[in-house]
Amino acid sequence: KFYFNSRIEQVERERNFFKKLAKPKMMHCSALLVSLLLLAAVAAQPGGRKHEEQACLSVRAIALPRFIGGRKDNVAFYVKSLQSDGSCQFTLMSPTAKYLVELDESKRHPAVCRRCKTQGNGESCSPVVPEQPAAEGCAYKLSNFCELVSVKSNDQSKACP
Repeated sequence: KFYFNSRIEQVERERNFFKKLAKPKMMHCSALLVSLLLLAAVAAQPGGRKHEEQACLSVRAIALPRFIGGRKDNVAFYVKSLQSDGSCQFTLMSPTAKYLVELDESKRHPAVCRRCKTQGNGESCSPVVPEQPAAEGCAYKLSNFCELVSVKSNDQSKACP
């Protein structure tokens, strides 16, 4: 917010400078043009880590809700962490189970889901994998809910019977 306010003040100072230089008839057009260009430049600049975190939050909204064991887990909560490559990782926690979710390049679907269980002092996590091979012409795909869904190998948008 502070950065944004200081950029607005800078734009105003530059606009006032151009007002003094411009002829009265041209002042409004040139000042408006310069102001618009400067505001566009400000809007186009990335906000660094804060910008990435906001992107992570929007991905978090897409990722909800997740289900555990085929039923909605109403008491689940998420811990979000931003990875060094700019991707987001979510840990879903509940009293009974936890999934560690790594999103794919589109940031919409899980690439890997690991189900984690607390055992003794530590925690063991294992990838969610199919218990049996897929039917002929089919493959397994992870849903947004970390469930394995059988889809056609040649067209993953179609479910297998």
